[in-house]
Amino acid sequence: MQSDSNLRSVIVTGSNQGIGYCIIDGLYSGSTPYHLILTSRTLENAQKAAEEIKNKHPNSSSKITPRQLNISDSKSTDSFVEWIKTDLKTVDVLINNAAIAKVDANVQQSLDCLNTNVFKTIEFTEKVQPYLTNDGKIIVISSGAGLLAFQSDKARETLDDSSLTRDKVLEIAKTFYEGVKEGNKETLLSTSMGCYQSSKALINAYSRWALARSVKKGQQVYVVCPGHCQTNMGGSTAPRTAEKGAETPIYLTNLPFEVNEEIQGKFLRDKNVISWVDRIAPA
Repeated sequence: MQSDSNLRSVIVTGSNQGIGYCIIDGLYSGSTPYHLILTSRTLENAQKAAEEIKNKHPNSSSKITPRQLNISDSKSTDSFVEWIKTDLKTVDVLINNAAIAKVDANVQQSLDCLNTNVFKTIEFTEKVQPYLTNDGKIIVISSGAGLLAFQSDKARETLDDSSLTRDKVLEIAKTFYEGVKEGNKETLLSTSMGCYQSSKALINAYSRWALARSVKKGQQVYVVCPGHCQTNMGGSTAPRTAEKGAETPIYLTNLPFEVNEEIQGKFLRDKNVISWVDRIAPA
């Protein structure tokens, strides 16, 4: 095995189960060696998942480090970033996978969804970004539910604006958050599929415009729709396996660490670029 300092480091949030677990598993079992940081809300769950993957692939040339990380908790993210600063030093790939979704969510569950999927994902990304290598990658796991086709005309016009800034996205998100909290149905964003849908529309807009503009010239940004997968979030009857959902993030991680303008800053599914706006066939 190469020394840790020579291995590209890959952080995957929420990776003790589901798609995140399959991303770690797929990279660990692959031919390219990495230092994989497997994270979970509890260290115990992270350690358990890491041991399981290592036992499945005893001949791997990669390394797994389990770490506690709850992106919804600022103290947890501060502690994690301090570990990056003092131990890991740099990050080559950040895969933002952690998210919340619940069918028929009540008001508090909807607010928690918006907080984690939008505010805390942005906060964590920006805490880690200073440690991203000059040719590093940020991969955001989103959803086709965030396509603008599901939003109102006003929301489509607002979120499809190339001049959209980080602060404007946060302003829209905060207004929507307060509207949900107060039971106001006349908000900019659609709630026809619950707040998960709107949270993904917002994180898509942030990633597409603000994040893509904020990275250094040699850094890469991608957004991924894994499809409807069989996970705790997606349910056991979903048409896709979690392994299938992990294929595109694994593919993007394994791409050369050099910008490809054809896919840089784009929305991908099944390793192909898709529209930010138009509906796609469910799968």
